[in-house]
Amino acid sequence: MRRVLSVVLAVVSLSSCSDVSSRWESPGAGAVVVGSTPPPPLAGGASTAQPVMGGSLLVTSGDDVLVTSPSRDAVYFVTMQSERVERLQLPRGSVPTRAVELAPGVFLVLLRGAGKAALVRHDFGLRLGEVFDVCGDPRSLTLAPAANTAAVACGTGELVTVNASQVLSLDFVAPDLRDVVFLDGEPWVSTFRSPSLIPVRGGTTLRPAGVTMVTRSPANPIPTERSFSPTVAWRTVAAGPATAVMLHQRAATSSVALSSGADAGFGGGGAAYGGGENLPCVTADSVVHTVLTRLTPGGVLEDRGLPFAVLPVDLAFSPDGTTFAVASAGTGTALEFPTAGPPQPPGGSCLPDIPAMLPAPQVTGVGYLSTNALVFHSMGTESVFEHSRSGFTRRIALEPGLMPPFHTGQHLFHQAQPAGLACASCHPEAGDDGHTFVFDGQPVRTQSLVGGLLATAPFHWRGEHHDMTALLGDTMVRRMGAQLPGPVDIELLDAWLDARPAPVAMGSRTPTAQGRAAFEKAGCDACHAGERLTTNSSVDVGTGGAFQVPSLTGLSRRGPWMHTGCAQTLRQRFDVVCGGSNHGDVTALSPGELDDLVAYLEAL
Repeated sequence: MRRVLSVVLAVVSLSSCSDVSSRWESPGAGAVVVGSTPPPPLAGGASTAQPVMGGSLLVTSGDDVLVTSPSRDAVYFVTMQSERVERLQLPRGSVPTRAVELAPGVFLVLLRGAGKAALVRHDFGLRLGEVFDVCGDPRSLTLAPAANTAAVACGTGELVTVNASQVLSLDFVAPDLRDVVFLDGEPWVSTFRSPSLIPVRGGTTLRPAGVTMVTRSPANPIPTERSFSPTVAWRTVAAGPATAVMLHQRAATSSVALSSGADAGFGGGGAAYGGGENLPCVTADSVVHTVLTRLTPGGVLEDRGLPFAVLPVDLAFSPDGTTFAVASAGTGTALEFPTAGPPQPPGGSCLPDIPAMLPAPQVTGVGYLSTNALVFHSMGTESVFEHSRSGFTRRIALEPGLMPPFHTGQHLFHQAQPAGLACASCHPEAGDDGHTFVFDGQPVRTQSLVGGLLATAPFHWRGEHHDMTALLGDTMVRRMGAQLPGPVDIELLDAWLDARPAPVAMGSRTPTAQGRAAFEKAGCDACHAGERLTTNSSVDVGTGGAFQVPSLTGLSRRGPWMHTGCAQTLRQRFDVVCGGSNHGDVTALSPGELDDLVAYLEAL
């Protein structure tokens, strides 16, 4: 088993993308056929390498492929029969991600870095049309039932309906939206870090269930029960008129032993986060695993564990319904499973057959042609692959003759490690999974890594790691079972993480003078001071010891709050059981001032 695992994890995963820019130039001349003229040079450096987001491939109505490349701020159209590739170059910082086809040859592309949507036509070449604002953090784009319209889900909480040139409607639904699906014609939206499916027009919110599973390992043959709760819904798609399928992770809620040694940890494989002993099975031997959950308006139908899927960032079903594919960016594979797989009981069960594993560095998009051939996008090679059911596989390079984008820091962060997870499994898109783990009996919420990480040293809640080398020695080596990267690679990881911007605040909220006054009256500014609203010190506020003062930038996007995750809402943070008067004294605030304070924090 370890040999199979080592082969899978050996696949390299590479990517680099452009930074955020708010400026747009006039549309250029249109399509550039790859090979006819040299493409513009790829901007290098940590600030241009974007986290893996997924959903980078769209199969068109004509059985061709549209690919979005955050790494090059480019959109590609691939004519599959002739292998002709056309490229549309976008302004730096566009970060194109999801796309839909409004009509034959008419596409809408989400520009996540710019907060915009762009109309792209493929008629007389590949051409850029209207470009318009959508929201502060657009995450997904889905065709709507009304003709020539689409729905955008935003991390800032808005559900936006658009056509080819403008926003038609905008509603605030909930923070942290990820995908939109239409069930029986009605819109439902998924949430990202704490998976749920919310009916926009009223009804019961659906949530995947937590489970208790049983594990055995060579080091610990006694059956051990472990509990898990759902986290990080990477992709949710409609699978029929009244069924949604959510591709998400589960993370451990049972206590994880951080002591070293081959008999310690979660799975007994020599790493605290698990040893990957039974990766072809979905059992409780790793702190994070991947699950496919079917949901209908009537409730949760079933869960299915997916082996080998680390960072499962995209999902597609074959036209005949017999197979589905998962983009496993962490292991660098496109995985294909039979749809009619065996049910897996809560205790975990091995699948009788290992899924088809098609290796390619950092797979970020999957889809199917009408022939049921699987197509997938490899960001690591900037290529499209086609794999037919007869076993024939071909590769179409999007930028022939050019080196693929590469950034060691981004690669290290997304690469699967021996414990069966990547750094990005708990820190999706360099943020956090919103999960509270229990380490050696103590609850600890995952910390976000965005907004300028290096300035927050020393690292971890208790500040026990003074630099990234010490941090990686703990997390990558002791907890995840990997080797310590070399000094140059650690410097590149430092730079890449430090370049991740803070999240945009929810909706269009802005801090008010009344809120700032309440903030100061409660004494919050004593520790949360300066541009980043932190003194970067360790302070004992009566919660069990001295803990690092976190930045409040983008606070509304980082729940639950406190190092124990005791506050599910910002208002709960001010309950006696979740802070007390030593951590900002709100006893002197009137109810109205407390409202102003909460609104102020939500707008940071």
